[in-house]
Amino acid sequence: MKTSLLLKLGVLTTAVLQPVIASTSFGSSSKLMDQASDPIITPAGYAFTIWGAITIGSLIYAFYQLRPQKKTSKLYEDIAPYSVVVFAGFSAWLYAASHNWLLVTIGIFLLMGFCLFKIYSEILQTRSKTKFTWVEQIGTYGTFSLYTGWTTVAIFANIASAVKFSGFSDVGTSGIFWQVVVLLLATAASMLAIRYFKASVLYTLTILWALIAVLVGTLQHKTVAGILPLIISAAILSIIGTFLKYRLAKN
Repeated sequence: MKTSLLLKLGVLTTAVLQPVIASTSFGSSSKLMDQASDPIITPAGYAFTIWGAITIGSLIYAFYQLRPQKKTSKLYEDIAPYSVVVFAGFSAWLYAASHNWLLVTIGIFLLMGFCLFKIYSEILQTRSKTKFTWVEQIGTYGTFSLYTGWTTVAIFANIASAVKFSGFSDVGTSGIFWQVVVLLLATAASMLAIRYFKASVLYTLTILWALIAVLVGTLQHKTVAGILPLIISAAILSIIGTFLKYRLAKN
């Protein structure tokens, strides 16, 4: 009982720290990492407003999980340790990104991705058996749909930034090639995740939000983007196709 309470307090503390850290000198800038590390396939700036919804949703979840409805109390006990890692990871990512520790940001996002995978799987399983309250729909299901979906794509965006920052050009044949590889990996991972999460609507929409932002960001480099817009457009259509195929088969 004491351990469970401490974990829940840890969830609340790390959730509160997310917006606090984001508002500090190393978290407030919309361009945390040096622009020199931004490859062509960087999402357009507007897409990062999703973090506002994620951090607010995290606070709703964090306060609610202190005293959830009895039917879902086990869910919150099970996901608490993973939530602490995710929320603390976000703050750590902000710090690492502000110092251009790009390899570190990849490691952080991979750890966050693993924990979010565990959390979201538990949420979907519980939600399929138990009716969520409206607070749980927004603060738990909604928040972690956005968090997991965005992180799925962000892992590969961080990899692309690290490659560019390491000295590899993002223009010319070789530059376009490695970015195509990153996009294909991101698309494959997203398609597999959509199937695993049984075509969760909000998760899929978040993936599309991220990829459309990558397309918009890429089109801003139209003179050197090459075939990248076509590859991203194909990725978006593949995500939609995977979602519809699963949904139609389910019905």
